[in-house]
Amino acid sequence: MYTRRLNLLMQGSIMYSVIEVVTHHYQRFSCSQYLYNQFNVQESEKTLTITKMNTMHAYTHRFAYNKGLNKARNGLSAN
Repeated sequence: MYTRRLNLLMQGSIMYSVIEVVTHHYQRFSCSQYLYNQFNVQESEKTLTITKMNTMHAYTHRFAYNKGLNKARNGLSAN
């Protein structure tokens, strides 16, 4: 009786670890799928339109200007 109970207990723990491993792999897959969907670019977003190009220029110009201001501020505070 004791050995039978021990065998069932061992089978149960093996089954539990198998479920745990499968669940872990599913969680990793679903996380990877989620990240892929987040970074997947739609076909319409792959091409730049004139409007996007114009706003990109304004944005990059503003970004460069702000970066220059930050460098100037950091240079003044360091002296």
